[in-house]
Amino acid sequence: MTLLEQPPPNASARDRLPFELRWLGILIVAISFLLGCLLLAMEAFVGIQNPYSTLIVYTFTPTGISIGVGLMVVGFLVHRHNLKINRAPRPLPVFDFNDRAFRSAVFAIIIGATVFAAVSAVATYRAYHWAESNEFCGKVCHKVMRPEYEALKNGAHSRLACVTCHIGPGVDSFVAAKVNGLNQLYGVLSSTYHLPIETPVKQLRDPKYICEQCHTRARFEDSLQKVLWRFSYDRHNTPSRFDLIMKVGGVSPVTGELEGIHWHAQTRSEVWYWPRDERRLDIPYVEVRRDGKTTVYQDPSLTQAPPKEQLRRMDCLDCHNRPAHPFRPPAMLVDQALAEEALDRKVPYLKRNAVEILSLEYKTTVEAKARILEEVAKRYPLESGQMTPDQQQTTAGLLFQLYAKNNFPEQKVSWRAYPVHMGHRSFPGCARCHDDRHKNAEGELIPRDCDTCHEFLRQSHGSDAYGVVPFVSRPFEHPAGSAARFDKDRLCNECHAPELELSPANAERRGPGGSLPAITETSTAP
Repeated sequence: MTLLEQPPPNASARDRLPFELRWLGILIVAISFLLGCLLLAMEAFVGIQNPYSTLIVYTFTPTGISIGVGLMVVGFLVHRHNLKINRAPRPLPVFDFNDRAFRSAVFAIIIGATVFAAVSAVATYRAYHWAESNEFCGKVCHKVMRPEYEALKNGAHSRLACVTCHIGPGVDSFVAAKVNGLNQLYGVLSSTYHLPIETPVKQLRDPKYICEQCHTRARFEDSLQKVLWRFSYDRHNTPSRFDLIMKVGGVSPVTGELEGIHWHAQTRSEVWYWPRDERRLDIPYVEVRRDGKTTVYQDPSLTQAPPKEQLRRMDCLDCHNRPAHPFRPPAMLVDQALAEEALDRKVPYLKRNAVEILSLEYKTTVEAKARILEEVAKRYPLESGQMTPDQQQTTAGLLFQLYAKNNFPEQKVSWRAYPVHMGHRSFPGCARCHDDRHKNAEGELIPRDCDTCHEFLRQSHGSDAYGVVPFVSRPFEHPAGSAARFDKDRLCNECHAPELELSPANAERRGPGGSLPAITETSTAP
């Protein structure tokens, strides 16, 4: 049976089957190839790019061609089987280049094979790079990975490709990742994946192959000035500005000593710890290994040493655990918006109301958009004169933008799902170890002093927050007139965790009068 041979006119259904399979295969190959060429040309020359059209080009097109070729092969095998059953002679193929039809068929096959090989080479090259693009990771698996993809675009590493951290360079890493991803592919196809996506990612590459491609442990980082803006929950959204110096450090080139925050991950010393939970929020056991000596710091709640094989060496990701996919709590988002004047701080109680609105539970993003506008209109009715209709729309629109970048109810993702270990305002973070509870054999504690990692240069509140900054180090002073109620024995997140900031349980710690001031005034703040 040749490629274009037709069945005899009086052939039975069994004898016609291989020819029908062959023609069906030819049709599928032709349609798949032409569709792939069309979409590839549109992408290359017209500039039309869509994750699903790209998926068709690089996934469905080769799959269709493979199915078509498979049907053609099955057709040839069935035909040979029929000849064997019928005991018909199987003629040998005749290569006669004097036959014009044969000659034309050979030339057509050569030209077709050449075109197919060229297009396949281009498609394979582009498919490889497409499979390593952020669009492939974030848009093709849109339902699962949309939160991480959107968070990446809003993070400090938005220009990095997903594969830089999650796969690595080279064909070997590519193949290993795709083989490892078969389980995830099955989960997506069968809808058996866990929501929200569980962290920390167990298959994440070592930080020396990720972070240290741009950053290096050996470099000493000078102290950095940082400015933090906080706004009170009072009527006037009173601003507070904190100018501080962050002691980043490392190995000092002057003294050769370990200094600052980055000493934790230096090569001259090793910090090992044992997390009691999967998310590494509870760390009762810490070892510091340096110069052949090991010092153990242990929380009193731990009655026996943990298994040595479960100890983890501290690296970049133990503090910077969300460097590329941040989900920020409401208070932080509103403070930033007020500091950038995206929200009008002259609107009474805007900080308090905005945080409350962003903290509400919404079942879907569509519901969130509608309810946020309703909440703004309810808290600032037009008859109060505190907002105009345009201000209501603008404020609700901005709050929805803040919500949509950090909350994905369909995927059960929010700032609550992913604690941040860097800092200590909203989650334990540094206080997982620096809590004045971890003690060594000599009774020495891991310090929890405010000036261990940073020094405050200036703290100003109200109109003074916008004044000139004198560079003078001074001790920490709690804002909002509540210094008398600031308890140094409590951790910051015990009062400032997002779910506690507005809690009645913290009423006695908020300042004079205890509870938040009642919202009774309706006139615009001066």
